This record gives sequence, C-alpha cells and structure tokens, in this order.
Amino acid sequence: MSKDKFQQSLQLYFDCISERDYERYFELLLPEFQDKIQISDLDYVFGIKSSEKRTHFDLINVVEEEDYYKDYKIFRLNYQFDIDNSIQETFLFILIENAYDNIHFLPYLPEKKEAVFQVLPISIVNSILKLKEIDNQFELIPYPNFEDVFVKETDPKAKFVFLPLVTIKLFNHKELGSKTFHIVSIWDTGDYEKDYLGDFRIDVNEIQFNIVGDLLEYKDEILFPKIDYLEKAYQIIESDFELEKDNYLSDIEYGSKAKKIERGAKLILDKIPDFGTFEAGHYFERITSSLLSKYRFKKYGIVNSMFDNNTYYLHKVSAGEIKEQTILNSDYNTLGKKNYIDNLLLRPKFIQNNETPEDSIFIGQVDEWDYLSSSSTNTYLFFDAKKNKQIQIFQWD
Repeated sequence: MSKDKFQQSLQLYFDCISERDYERYFELLLPEFQDKIQISDLDYVFGIKSSEKRTHFDLINVVEEEDYYKDYKIFRLNYQFDIDNSIQETFLFILIENAYDNIHFLPYLPEKKEAVFQVLPISIVNSILKLKEIDNQFELIPYPNFEDVFVKETDPKAKFVFLPLVTIKLFNHKELGSKTFHIVSIWDTGDYEKDYLGDFRIDVNEIQFNIVGDLLEYKDEILFPKIDYLEKAYQIIESDFELEKDNYLSDIEYGSKAKKIERGAKLILDKIPDFGTFEAGHYFERITSSLLSKYRFKKYGIVNSMFDNNTYYLHKVSAGEIKEQTILNSDYNTLGKKNYIDNLLLRPKFIQNNETPEDSIFIGQVDEWDYLSSSSTNTYLFFDAKKNKQIQIFQWD
C-alpha cells in the first residue's frame, strides 16, 4: 500500500470521528468486527457522552505487530485526543491486506474489549492486557521441592511421577486474592492405557489437583507406565547424579548428550533389565535433567535444562535476546530463561485447539522443554474456583 493511500485512509478515519459520521465510519471497520458492535458501543471513540466532539488528534507512533490476522498485517497506532479540556491516550489497530491493497480499522473499546479480542491473535491480545493491567504482585519459584508442593499424605510413588517445575504465589490479586499454584510435569512414555486414568487424571491431556492451603492433593491411585520400577530407577539416577553433577556443568560440548543418556540407560538396565531400553533412557534423561536444572538454578539463578551447549535452546528461551556472540563469550551455565512463566494472568496461547476448561481462570503456561531436556509438552494451568482445583492441560508440538 502506498504511503499516500495510507495517509488518506487514516485522515478519513479521524474525519469520520470528528464529524460523527457513523455510516462512513462503520464502512472503515474490519467486517468481522462490524457485526459485534452497535453505535452505542462507540461512545469511547466518538465522545458521545461528552459535551465536546473529539476534533483534535495527535499521532504518537505506529508499531508493527509481530503477528497476523488471516492475510492482514497488523499495526497499532497510538494516539492522543483532546476532550473536555483534557488529553487522553488510546490506540487502534490498522489491518492492511497487501494482496488486495485493502485497509481496515479496529478501534480499542474498553467496554467491548472481548469483541476486539475475538478478532486479534492471542499474542496481540496479551500485549494489550499488559498495557492495561494493574501491577500484580507475585513470586515465582522454579524447581520447588516435592514436599513444598504436595501434601504429606501423598502416595510416596508420586515423587517418581510428578516433577514440580515452578511455584506461582499470587498476593492480593483483585480476583484471586492470595493464592498458590504449582505447575507439575508428569512422567509418561506415550503408553496411554485407560487403566492409567481416573477422577483426577481425566484424560491423557488433562490432570487435576485439589488445592489444600498452599499445597496440592492428588487422590487417584498412582497408576503410570512402569510404575513398579520407578522408585528403584529414581534412586539409581539420584545416586549417579551426586557423583556426576559437576561434570555435567563442565562437560557441555555440543553433541555429548547422547552418550550421557546411553550411559545412564545402561546403569538402570544393569539393575532393572525389565525396565526396557527406551523407557530407561527416557526416564534417565527426564530425572537427570530435572536434577541438573535445579542444581544449575541454585548455583547460577537461571533456568536452563540442557545437557550440552545448544544455542537454539538459548535463542528460543530468551526470545532471541541472547545473541551468538554472547553465547560464545559466556559460561553456558549462566545463560537461560528468565521469564519463568509465559502469559502469566493473561490469555493462553495454545499451540493446538483452544482447550480452556469450563468456568476456569487461566493462570499461566510453560513450554516444558525450558525446564526439562527434550520435553515436547506445553502445559497450561487453570484454576477452578468453585471446586478449588487447579487444572493442567497438555498439548504437544
């Protein structure tokens, strides 16, 4: 789209507001949005409830968003206006369809924000919520101890299945008050038998925990793949880790991970031959990664789940902020994820379908690979206030 056409369209948009020309204004809006609003919803844009028209607009800046709506490139225009002798700031979205040289507008309407959010990508919705949110008080604790997550009456076998990744403590939240949640990774092998499911593990992609004070309660029987072997395997891995933990921090040559996993699997199979080669390697990697990441966090204050110098991992967890030169000139153990929870108290960004549980509040999400080596699980945490349960939804990439 030419610069002249863009400026003309923008001028027409604001002229319609100044002249309160609703008919022409509606024609400029994104078609999918037109059906979601009425004239009375435009008070915020037109200043209908004010004694003065909005006739003076000052452009602050135009920001190109990093996401798209269908074939539209999205820009956020921040501007300010005079009304009733005061200056207020707001923004609108400009959607440009380059293939057809079309331009549409999507105003931000505080009273109709859900209608606005329905036609925007989640990443942009969350950027709006961050702009508008009241500062929430919270504390995030990566790699909490099992005993600090589960009630003491929990079946001892749970320790070998449930791996706490991060604790979320909220303080004086406007809806939730002061509340504690925990995101927990679950051991599995992809062997999803119905016998493993129950009232708390609803399906392969959902698990629930009762919230008891600041802790979690799991009341199903602990039925998971290879459950009879896990305690002994865990003890073998834990003992080996105490001997090898500092070697893991120093031996991080890229490509060395496979030999480490192969050695660990042999340790388990030598004592538990019926565990299975795939399961032994998978479980060794999962538990050792958990122990190593926790050890690294205690020493360096960083979340980094890698066995070797994986630069792609660092680019991913830092959203590209950690550059190649920084990696080359730094101790790999000191680099990693600093934003422990994604989309905290915002909206979930699902990698598959929207699986938000009914009557629940979204708390936050993690890509488990950030915390555990080679995990392909994305975990979404929700709160059911009526039942006082936390619900975790799993999706795999």
